[in-house]
Amino acid sequence: MIPLHLEIVYLAIGIPSLIFYAVVIVALLKKSNKDVFGLPFYRIFAVICVVDCINYVVNTVAFRLPMCPNFAFLYENLKPSFVTRLFHLGVYFCGFFVTFGQCLITINRFSAVAFPLKHHKFWQRYHLHCIGLALLICFAFSGHTLLSTTVFQRFQVDGVVFYTIYMDDRARWFCPMHSEPPVMSISVMGKPLQLQLIIACALSCTGVVFQVVLNSTTIILLVRRRKATTRATFNKKLPKTELTLFFLSMAMFLLSLSGALYNIIITLLIYTESDALMGFLDYYLWVADVNNLSAPYLLCLVSASARRTVLEAIGLKAKQNKATVQLFSRTASSTRA
Repeated sequence: MIPLHLEIVYLAIGIPSLIFYAVVIVALLKKSNKDVFGLPFYRIFAVICVVDCINYVVNTVAFRLPMCPNFAFLYENLKPSFVTRLFHLGVYFCGFFVTFGQCLITINRFSAVAFPLKHHKFWQRYHLHCIGLALLICFAFSGHTLLSTTVFQRFQVDGVVFYTIYMDDRARWFCPMHSEPPVMSISVMGKPLQLQLIIACALSCTGVVFQVVLNSTTIILLVRRRKATTRATFNKKLPKTELTLFFLSMAMFLLSLSGALYNIIITLLIYTESDALMGFLDYYLWVADVNNLSAPYLLCLVSASARRTVLEAIGLKAKQNKATVQLFSRTASSTRA
């Protein structure tokens, strides 16, 4: 159960962040900002931002609001339906795309350092294919939830009513009609564990290991290139923009790593039936919010051009006229001459 004052804190942080997300997404996709956000990296980043927004909305509607007694009336007549199953799908689909989207960004940054000549050409041509493939894979791992049963269970404690979501992972497509389908579980060291939890944990672990290896390799290549440029001044340095985006990628990776480790711990506690599970679940929404709402802030933190463009979009900074800037630069250069 979530008290009203804590619910207000959640929403007071989340709603302005969603608005800021919308501003950043529009700025990323706006054609007039193509000179700033024209790299394929930003297209991948924009899709991640959209999925993060969906993830936050799903967490709010499916977990946060029903557990607050003041909003319980919204769920009184909500029966199991396609809408409730969409919440189930959203929980897993968005969680999976966090892993795959971050892997895409990691690969993008690795190729920028390891293959600088082929990097831009490849991603300019195939970045939409990569995004589409990632979305398709995520749906392949989570689409079966549309065939499950998702209900909001009513609880009453000391006269206070609240709801919690119950997501039933059952193999309904394997069973004839009017029969009770079995729970999709696998025996792990003698104990049953739901298949969906195993898939989520396995994908998180695989994604973390993959990103650690690739990011470590990228850092090694950057160090070697740095040493090479100090010995030979004619060697081409990595552009500052590419380096900035790598720092952004690393910051996002560290945040996603914390979320992945948290989910792995939760899965292990469920498997071991530990009493510490409830204590860890109290932090679920906080961990989710940190992961879902941090991307645009990180972008504005590491990139001065992105920060300036976003501030111009929300009216906190006057827009610069490109013609005026070019005229000023020409005048300054002629004066120096």
